[in-house]
Amino acid sequence: MAVHVAAIDFGTTYSGYAFSVSAPETELKDVEILYNQIWNSGTAEVASLLTPTCLLLSKDRKISVFGYEAEEQYADIVLDGDTEDYYFFHRFKMNLHNNKNITMNMVLEDVRGQPLPAIDVFSLSIKALKDHLNSTVEIKNIVLDDKKTKWVLTVPAIWTDTAKQFMRKSAEKAGISRDMLTIALEPEAASIYCQTFPSAGCREITEIGSRYMVADLGGGTIDVTVHEKIPNGTLKEVTKASGNGCGGTSVDDAFIQLFVRIFGRPLLNSLKSESPESYLYLLRSIENVKRTFQPTQSRKVNLTIPYATLDDLCQSNLGETIKNVLSSSSLACNIEICKDKMRIGPEFAKSLFTTTCDNVITLIQSVLKQYSTLETPSFP
Repeated sequence: MAVHVAAIDFGTTYSGYAFSVSAPETELKDVEILYNQIWNSGTAEVASLLTPTCLLLSKDRKISVFGYEAEEQYADIVLDGDTEDYYFFHRFKMNLHNNKNITMNMVLEDVRGQPLPAIDVFSLSIKALKDHLNSTVEIKNIVLDDKKTKWVLTVPAIWTDTAKQFMRKSAEKAGISRDMLTIALEPEAASIYCQTFPSAGCREITEIGSRYMVADLGGGTIDVTVHEKIPNGTLKEVTKASGNGCGGTSVDDAFIQLFVRIFGRPLLNSLKSESPESYLYLLRSIENVKRTFQPTQSRKVNLTIPYATLDDLCQSNLGETIKNVLSSSSLACNIEICKDKMRIGPEFAKSLFTTTCDNVITLIQSVLKQYSTLETPSFP
């Protein structure tokens, strides 16, 4: 009988899944891993193997939508003036990292400050990914039997045991059997993958006695640890996982702070509450800049902005056009606006990454210092 394994990557900014169907005796390296169908975002013309971690939920619970579709439906709801009937949660995973008092009764606030039990938000999101996975495999004429399918849900290694247990309970509430669920630490999953499918330049990590650092740089958190390949072929954690919340979204925060310095916090709050589709569009634009920016580039960075919406808000809130607001800002020497592009000087753009990069470097140096005090493996 074939072995079914389904894995969900529940991320801070983006989420996705993969699955495999193989005979029981199949070696790990020969297992075919299948990914989800492409998630599409019509308005932004985005196609990706991942979808944004956001949930739209009607207050009567009859509508529950996740990812790009949730973003787009909520934008329509705002335009229709029906926000009172819905919840919209966006990038909520970090609550399990930042909250030091996690309980099964804790609540989350959506983008409008409306409270809802956190267990419902997480379980409905996991269920949405589970349902999407089932739809994908059905197209391939595969039926996943919940009683026979092994489910894997990844979590940061630096999370507390309480946070990890919260994710387990959320998965169970989403319909995944406790006996068929494995909570996997993200850096360990990455390490096993690299052991099984090593790239050309990293084959030495598969040798017995090899030690290597795993740096899992996620959207919200980063995990850094050192692993060792031991004689029985498994992995040993040499240094305890270390990390913090300086993942990729901390760069987003630096960009958003740039807008706060130019336009003020009240205007940014108005953008989020009155035109959330424009705010989400801005976050996607920042994401594109993060992916394409090169630290050595000499040309300006072109950040696409919701120009018309920002200009309207500037005139209604500040009594000036967007260009006049920028020209009177202390940042005018580094930034200009040309049509729907905010053009940022390369050195200033680089500075927006500095704090995050410095935090990552400091953490890696700390783990290396910790490792330097340890004994080397005694076997060849």
